[in-house]
Amino acid sequence: MVRAYSQEHTYKHPWERVTSASWRKFADPENKHTLSHILQVDTLNHKLDSDSGKLYTTRAITIHAPGPWFLRKIVGQDICHCVESTVVDAKTRSMQLATKNISLQKYVEVEEQIRYDYTWQNESN
Repeated sequence: MVRAYSQEHTYKHPWERVTSASWRKFADPENKHTLSHILQVDTLNHKLDSDSGKLYTTRAITIHAPGPWFLRKIVGQDICHCVESTVVDAKTRSMQLATKNISLQKYVEVEEQIRYDYTWQNESN
């Protein structure tokens, strides 16, 4: 079964603030309770392409994903490992993120794609 979901939202904040928040989404000290399922986030690599001005990063994310007891019995674990790839283009004010699980793929595959683009509507604040 394939399930797709799409959502579009215009944040009424400057592009720089929105993208800065995205970098901190797994490590916000004010939301430790909400983020308690995030066990670890490691930057695997980062590269700044001096020709294009783009920043490329790859992060590993370890998540505690407990489910119903019978599901844990079938799967045999409740830890999920994911990889997040990010491309930031400061010239065009664009940030693209792609996150995918690399464990538990025998049972479920999850892929998330996010794109933050500058729009003049962000200038209201």
